[in-house]
Amino acid sequence: MPARFCPVVAIVPMLLLAGPPAHALVIIIRPGPEQIYLQVGDGAYITSATALDHRTGAIPAANPLVNLVTVDVPASQVGTGIEQRLVGNSAFQFSFFDRGRPNPFPVCRPNIETYVGGWWRSAGSAPARMSVSAPLTLDSGVNSISFNTIRWSSSAFSDPGAALDIGPGRFIPGGTLTLAAIPPNQWWENCHTFFYNNLRLVPPGTYRGRVTYTLASP
Repeated sequence: MPARFCPVVAIVPMLLLAGPPAHALVIIIRPGPEQIYLQVGDGAYITSATALDHRTGAIPAANPLVNLVTVDVPASQVGTGIEQRLVGNSAFQFSFFDRGRPNPFPVCRPNIETYVGGWWRSAGSAPARMSVSAPLTLDSGVNSISFNTIRWSSSAFSDPGAALDIGPGRFIPGGTLTLAAIPPNQWWENCHTFFYNNLRLVPPGTYRGRVTYTLASP
């Protein structure tokens, strides 16, 4: 039986308030009343015939969907050290900033890369902090795997060589990792691909865990 790992890299799309901008990487937005927005995986915007995206006046919305990334490790490969890429269920491809254009530029590759981005609007100068928190382990009944077996790479516009504003990393078991400090009036975004290091022999099962991304204003 293959071991199935589901770090519900719970990719929690989460709205903390509202706001503007982005082509992948960094876009400058207009100063204004404090607003903050975080999107991981599939997000949501309220659009209309005249407001097709953020650029033209669409309004961010909360999305209750929690995206997953999973991998099935064949029994013959469990514990071999051959790293396994996780596959996501996020269909998100075009940034909400300008997806209403006739030919929007793709940001992430659906089901492979997971969008991670956010923006922070403020009249002040302090940055907003983006972080990700993970439990100690991925669990399957009484069996568990440390969350530091999962890492991610980062790209933008499907270009691994692009400047990485929300860069690559590895989850901290039972801890929180700071991903970025977003200056006021900027929109940052990257695409993350997750990998399982597959270094241990583990019993068959479906191992699950959920991580939470946060973008907090000063």
